[in-house]
Amino acid sequence: MATALAAVIMGGLYASVAAGMTAWRRMQEAPSLEIMVALERMGRQFANAPVFAGLPCQGTDSRVGFPALIQPEPGTDIWTLGWIEYYYDPANEAWCLWEQTYGGYLTETEPLLRRTLVTGISAVTLEYLSLDEETQQHTWISSWPPPEDEGSEVAAPAYPLAVRATVVAEDPRGRSVSYLKSVVHWVR
Repeated sequence: MATALAAVIMGGLYASVAAGMTAWRRMQEAPSLEIMVALERMGRQFANAPVFAGLPCQGTDSRVGFPALIQPEPGTDIWTLGWIEYYYDPANEAWCLWEQTYGGYLTETEPLLRRTLVTGISAVTLEYLSLDEETQQHTWISSWPPPEDEGSEVAAPAYPLAVRATVVAEDPRGRSVSYLKSVVHWVR
Protein backbone atom coordinates (compact mmCIF):
# COMPACT_ATOMS: atom_id res chain seq x y z
CA MET A 1 0.00 0.00 0.00
CA ALA A 2 2.86 2.38 0.89
CA THR A 3 4.59 1.60 -2.41
CA ALA A 4 1.42 2.33 -4.40
CA LEU A 5 0.87 5.61 -2.55
CA ALA A 6 4.52 6.64 -3.13
CA ALA A 7 4.18 5.79 -6.86
CA VAL A 8 1.07 7.99 -7.17
CA ILE A 9 2.81 10.89 -5.39
CA MET A 10 5.96 10.51 -7.51
CA GLY A 11 3.87 10.40 -10.71
CA GLY A 12 2.12 13.64 -9.72
CA LEU A 13 5.42 15.33 -8.92
CA TYR A 14 6.92 14.22 -12.22
CA ALA A 15 3.92 15.58 -14.17
CA SER A 16 4.16 18.94 -12.32
CA VAL A 17 7.89 19.30 -12.95
CA ALA A 18 7.54 18.30 -16.62
CA ALA A 19 4.72 20.85 -17.14
CA GLY A 20 6.78 23.54 -15.42
CA MET A 21 9.82 22.79 -17.60
CA THR A 22 7.68 22.92 -20.76
CA ALA A 23 6.20 26.28 -19.71
CA TRP A 24 9.68 27.63 -18.91
CA ARG A 25 11.02 26.52 -22.30
CA ARG A 26 8.10 28.17 -24.13
CA MET A 27 8.55 31.37 -22.17
CA GLN A 28 12.25 31.49 -23.08
CA GLU A 29 11.47 30.99 -26.78
CA ALA A 30 8.71 33.62 -26.94
CA PRO A 31 9.59 37.24 -27.76
CA SER A 32 7.21 38.47 -25.05
CA LEU A 33 9.87 39.62 -22.59
CA GLU A 34 11.83 41.47 -25.29
CA ILE A 35 8.64 43.13 -26.53
CA MET A 36 7.60 44.22 -23.05
CA VAL A 37 11.07 45.65 -22.32
CA ALA A 38 11.13 47.54 -25.65
CA LEU A 39 7.63 48.97 -25.07
CA GLU A 40 8.55 49.95 -21.50
CA ARG A 41 11.68 51.75 -22.74
CA MET A 42 9.71 53.65 -25.38
CA GLY A 43 7.06 54.51 -22.80
CA ARG A 44 9.56 55.83 -20.27
CA GLN A 45 11.30 58.00 -22.85
CA PHE A 46 8.04 59.35 -24.29
CA ALA A 47 6.48 60.07 -20.90
CA ASN A 48 9.49 62.14 -19.83
CA ALA A 49 10.29 63.76 -23.19
CA PRO A 50 11.04 67.48 -22.78
CA VAL A 51 8.84 70.01 -24.55
CA PHE A 52 10.76 72.56 -26.60
CA ALA A 53 9.21 75.27 -28.73
CA GLY A 54 9.27 74.20 -32.35
CA LEU A 55 10.21 70.55 -31.60
CA PRO A 56 6.93 68.65 -31.65
CA CYS A 57 6.35 64.94 -31.46
CA GLN A 58 5.84 63.41 -34.91
CA GLY A 59 4.15 60.12 -35.53
CA THR A 60 2.47 57.83 -38.01
CA ASP A 61 0.72 54.51 -37.50
CA SER A 62 4.10 52.69 -37.43
CA ARG A 63 6.67 55.30 -36.33
CA VAL A 64 6.93 57.83 -33.49
CA GLY A 65 9.68 60.42 -33.01
CA PHE A 66 10.28 63.02 -30.34
CA PRO A 67 13.08 65.10 -28.80
CA ALA A 68 14.88 63.59 -25.82
CA LEU A 69 18.08 63.87 -23.87
CA ILE A 70 20.59 61.36 -25.25
CA GLN A 71 24.19 60.36 -24.60
CA PRO A 72 26.15 60.94 -27.83
CA GLU A 73 28.99 58.90 -26.33
CA PRO A 74 27.58 55.97 -24.32
CA GLY A 75 29.24 55.42 -20.98
CA THR A 76 29.98 59.12 -20.41
CA ASP A 77 28.12 61.66 -18.32
CA ILE A 78 27.59 63.93 -21.33
CA TRP A 79 23.95 64.45 -22.34
CA THR A 80 22.64 66.53 -25.23
CA LEU A 81 19.37 67.27 -26.98
CA GLY A 82 18.59 64.53 -29.44
CA TRP A 83 15.87 62.94 -31.52
CA ILE A 84 14.57 59.42 -30.88
CA GLU A 85 12.39 57.38 -33.20
CA TYR A 86 10.80 54.02 -32.58
CA TYR A 87 9.60 52.36 -35.75
CA TYR A 88 8.38 49.14 -37.29
CA ASP A 89 10.52 47.68 -40.08
CA PRO A 90 8.17 45.33 -42.01
CA ALA A 91 10.94 44.01 -44.30
CA ASN A 92 12.79 42.58 -41.29
CA GLU A 93 9.72 42.11 -39.08
CA ALA A 94 11.42 44.18 -36.39
CA TRP A 95 10.69 46.91 -33.84
CA CYS A 96 13.64 49.32 -34.04
CA LEU A 97 15.19 52.36 -32.37
CA TRP A 98 16.90 55.25 -34.14
CA GLU A 99 18.77 57.91 -32.14
CA GLN A 100 20.49 61.10 -33.31
CA THR A 101 21.68 64.43 -31.94
CA TYR A 102 19.15 67.11 -32.82
CA GLY A 103 21.67 68.93 -35.02
CA GLY A 104 22.34 65.68 -36.87
CA TYR A 105 18.60 65.13 -37.23
CA LEU A 106 18.11 68.59 -38.78
CA THR A 107 21.01 68.12 -41.20
CA GLU A 108 19.92 64.54 -41.97
CA THR A 109 23.29 62.98 -41.11
CA GLU A 110 23.65 59.30 -40.22
CA PRO A 111 22.13 58.42 -36.84
CA LEU A 112 24.36 57.83 -33.83
CA LEU A 113 22.48 54.68 -33.00
CA ARG A 114 20.29 52.37 -35.05
CA ARG A 115 19.26 49.23 -33.22
CA THR A 116 16.83 46.38 -33.72
CA LEU A 117 15.07 45.89 -30.39
CA VAL A 118 12.84 42.92 -31.21
CA THR A 119 12.50 40.62 -34.23
CA GLY A 120 9.64 38.33 -35.17
CA ILE A 121 7.06 41.14 -35.10
CA SER A 122 4.20 40.78 -37.56
CA ALA A 123 2.59 44.21 -37.01
CA VAL A 124 2.83 47.43 -35.01
CA THR A 125 0.09 50.03 -34.66
CA LEU A 126 0.66 53.39 -33.01
CA GLU A 127 -2.18 55.72 -32.05
CA TYR A 128 -2.20 59.19 -30.50
CA LEU A 129 -4.72 60.56 -28.00
CA SER A 130 -6.06 63.94 -29.05
CA LEU A 131 -8.45 66.32 -27.32
CA ASP A 132 -10.92 68.26 -29.42
CA GLU A 133 -11.00 71.65 -27.64
CA GLU A 134 -14.47 72.54 -28.91
CA THR A 135 -16.30 69.33 -28.00
CA GLN A 136 -13.93 68.25 -25.18
CA GLN A 137 -13.91 64.74 -26.69
CA HIS A 138 -10.84 62.51 -26.60
CA THR A 139 -10.06 60.56 -29.77
CA TRP A 140 -7.35 58.09 -30.78
CA ILE A 141 -5.91 59.15 -34.14
CA SER A 142 -3.36 57.48 -36.45
CA SER A 143 -0.87 60.35 -36.91
CA TRP A 144 0.60 63.27 -35.00
CA PRO A 145 0.27 66.17 -35.24
CA PRO A 146 -3.36 65.93 -36.23
CA PRO A 147 -4.53 67.58 -39.44
CA GLU A 148 -5.43 71.18 -38.72
CA ASP A 149 -9.06 72.18 -39.01
CA GLU A 150 -9.64 75.00 -41.45
CA GLY A 151 -10.70 78.11 -39.61
CA SER A 152 -9.45 76.81 -36.26
CA GLU A 153 -7.60 79.44 -34.24
CA VAL A 154 -6.12 76.90 -31.84
CA ALA A 155 -2.90 75.18 -32.91
CA ALA A 156 -2.40 71.52 -32.07
CA PRO A 157 -0.25 70.91 -28.99
CA ALA A 158 3.32 69.73 -29.51
CA TYR A 159 2.55 66.33 -27.97
CA PRO A 160 -0.47 64.05 -27.89
CA LEU A 161 -1.96 63.38 -24.47
CA ALA A 162 -0.84 59.76 -24.81
CA VAL A 163 0.58 57.21 -27.24
CA ARG A 164 -0.81 53.69 -27.55
CA ALA A 165 1.36 50.99 -29.12
CA THR A 166 0.07 47.58 -30.14
CA VAL A 167 2.70 45.03 -31.14
CA VAL A 168 1.68 41.71 -32.68
CA ALA A 169 3.97 38.66 -32.71
CA GLU A 170 3.64 34.89 -32.88
CA ASP A 171 4.11 32.71 -29.83
CA PRO A 172 6.05 29.42 -30.06
CA ARG A 173 2.85 27.58 -31.02
CA GLY A 174 2.31 29.86 -34.01
CA ARG A 175 -0.58 31.81 -32.47
CA SER A 176 -0.79 35.57 -32.89
CA VAL A 177 -0.35 37.47 -29.60
CA SER A 178 -0.87 41.23 -29.10
CA TYR A 179 1.03 43.37 -26.61
CA LEU A 180 -0.42 46.76 -25.69
CA LYS A 181 1.26 49.74 -24.04
CA SER A 182 -0.37 53.13 -23.44
CA VAL A 183 1.78 56.01 -22.19
CA VAL A 184 0.73 59.45 -20.99
CA HIS A 185 3.05 62.36 -21.75
CA TRP A 186 3.61 64.01 -18.35
CA VAL A 187 5.38 67.20 -19.34
CA ARG A 188 2.90 69.95 -20.25
